[in-house]
Parts: sequence; C-alpha cells; structure tokens
Amino acid sequence: MRALVVLAALLLAISGCGGDEEAPPGTEQTPSLTPTGSDDTSTGAPSDNPTTEPSPQLRPAEVRAARKAFQTWLGAFAGGDADRACSLQTKGFTKQQIERLVKRDQIDPSASCGDLVAVSSILFEALQLDVGGAEITRSPSPDDRASFAVTFKGFPALVYSLVQNDKGWRVDEDLTS
Repeated sequence: MRALVVLAALLLAISGCGGDEEAPPGTEQTPSLTPTGSDDTSTGAPSDNPTTEPSPQLRPAEVRAARKAFQTWLGAFAGGDADRACSLQTKGFTKQQIERLVKRDQIDPSASCGDLVAVSSILFEALQLDVGGAEITRSPSPDDRASFAVTFKGFPALVYSLVQNDKGWRVDEDLTS
C-alpha cells in the first residue's frame, strides 16, 4: 500500500499536481501530438498558446528534429521504454529528476535512469495520461535550445527544454514550475 501511495505522489509531482480541474468553457483544446493549425516552426511565430514565444533563432528543420525527439522521448518515458527514454535525455536531466523526487522521499537516492522511467510509466498509467491525446506546443527557450510544453487534459502543462549534441536533440531540463 505504501508503494502505491508513493507512486501516486510521484506522478502528481511529475505532472505538476491537479487533475480534477475543468478547463474554462471555450478553452478546450483538441488533443494532438502537434499544435493545431499550421506548423509554427517555420516562421518562429508563437504557437496557439499565447503565453509562449518560441526562439526564432532555430531553423525550421532543427525545430522539427527537436519536436520529433521530444515526442519520441515522451512516448518512451511514459511507456516505460527505459533504453529509448534514457538515450534521449541527458545525464543532467536524469540527475535533476531523481534529486527532485529524493527530496520528496518518492524514490531511492541510488535510483537509475531506468528506475526513474519505470516508476514514471507506472504513474502515467495510473493517472491514465495518454501521450497520444496530449497537446505539445513550443515554449520560450534560449537561442540554442528548443522547449516544448505538453498538456494532458485536466493537468497543468509540463515544460521541457532540449539541447542538441553530437547525437541529436536530448531532453535536458524540466522547466515546469
């Protein structure tokens, strides 16, 4: 029972809490893995979310590659594919997430990236968070990064920043407040 409580608390921490709030009338968004409308990556224009201001310094091809890496990482992270998820995130990101959860006594300090992904996937499933029904939009980021917000129905947005290295784009930081 304690493990179930810890798992539920972990997912709530990862998801930013919430889950039972209803969106104000007229603000519901069509679930999608990409923003509705045209691809905002070609112009550097803000996405459908008026609070975001994507970095115009990234070329459209770079943004598309970053979005694809993010979508792949999110699916693997939520689905428990530790090999794939861990290969698409930096060691710094893994350390950041584990330290955050250790402070909340929600994961063992010796946890590995695989442990983090395993626990997270259980929680995604427990909260019935469907990656296929999530909306992903660009978020503000420094010139050399790409950031994306992912919104699951009934939960606040989660924001992640990606960096590009010699292996491609990697999730590097959780910017969720």
